Amino acid sequence: RRRAPGRRAHGPGDRGCCLYTHGGVSQYRGQSPVNQLHRCQLDSGVWTDLTTPESPALSGHASLTVANRYLLLLGGWDGRQRTSGLSCYDTAECRWICVGLQPGNFPRGAGLSGHTATAVATAANAGGRRKSVGGGDVRTGSDNFAALLIGREGSLRTQRRSGNAFLLSGRASRPATSEYAEPGIVVGSRSGHATVGDSSGGRLVVTG
Repeated sequence: RRRAPGRRAHGPGDRGCCLYTHGGVSQYRGQSPVNQLHRCQLDSGVWTDLTTPESPALSGHASLTVANRYLLLLGGWDGRQRTSGLSCYDTAECRWICVGLQPGNFPRGAGLSGHTATAVATAANAGGRRKSVGGGDVRTGSDNFAALLIGREGSLRTQRRSGNAFLLSGRASRPATSEYAEPGIVVGSRSGHATVGDSSGGRLVVTG
């Protein structure tokens, strides 16, 4: 097909010359998320449906590409409640990977939607280089990752008006354990915003 699937509140991702879109809401004024995963070959503009039964139904989630291979889906609305869950798709082998997740410092009974996830390069996943933020992608060749999540954490059905930030770190390539931690920064209450790192890799700009 040469037309992009119509979606809102979906999760985008990229791998080289391919663009991926996952989930979102397909119906006008609808609330139920879909589980569809599509890939677009940017050189030809051809879309391919990669949906399998293992694909999670989500909207309002964040996405992150790790090692130019793994597409991570973080949080989102599953049609019943907000979640802090983590899903991983291997774009090289075209399969979903089960990733274990420890709640760590994440509030019990809470979830995220309308948040952002920004790659954070640390000594653990960047070969000992300095910490940096931005780019939305970890292309170091390592499957270790760290992501800074910014947004409102709310109860499973409602969001309270408080801002927060969480650091999620782990490994993407096989069933492994990932864990939430609090990075110790204060952010304003927001959702549906955007984040981008500056060219120096030392600052993160949050807008909206």
